[in-house]
Amino acid sequence: MLFGLASDTVPTPGATRSGFASQSRYDGPRELKPAIVSSDRVGVPIVLANLWLTGYLSRRAAVRTLTVWSAALTGAFMVLVVVPRAPGALWVMLFLTSLALAVCLPSCATMLSISVGEADQGRVMGNNQALQVGAESLSGILGGLLAAIMVKLSLIVLGAIAIVAAGALLLHRGRACGTG
Repeated sequence: MLFGLASDTVPTPGATRSGFASQSRYDGPRELKPAIVSSDRVGVPIVLANLWLTGYLSRRAAVRTLTVWSAALTGAFMVLVVVPRAPGALWVMLFLTSLALAVCLPSCATMLSISVGEADQGRVMGNNQALQVGAESLSGILGGLLAAIMVKLSLIVLGAIAIVAAGALLLHRGRACGTG
């Protein structure tokens, strides 16, 4: 659920004048084009991770290790997205955040899958998918509420939650948990 929330709260430069939150005034279609181009550029690391990186890493590291590291890096990069002032630096942080998240999502699902027996696979994975879709649906609301308090707060809070989740996974000693 956390990573569904996280995946929809990462800003894209050019999507708005500030790069982080919408302004009170809409200037028409020219604001829409940068948002569409921005989402395409952020999608590149996700494609790279899904086509190559996740498979490469999963053959070389235990599922649990991959999940913990990718969750921690996703959280750290989300928090660091608020630091860059220059658009180029922001693009680098967005690239790294998207890459880490794209590795983390399938790693979490794999860790969950190998942690339950065959008889429970359908129910558990179905619940996981339902929670992920629900979290992605709620991300706009939660991110908007946090951004209403402080524009960058949603990234800081959800990044911190991702880091805490990585720590909880590191400390958890559940059945199988992909330690092999």
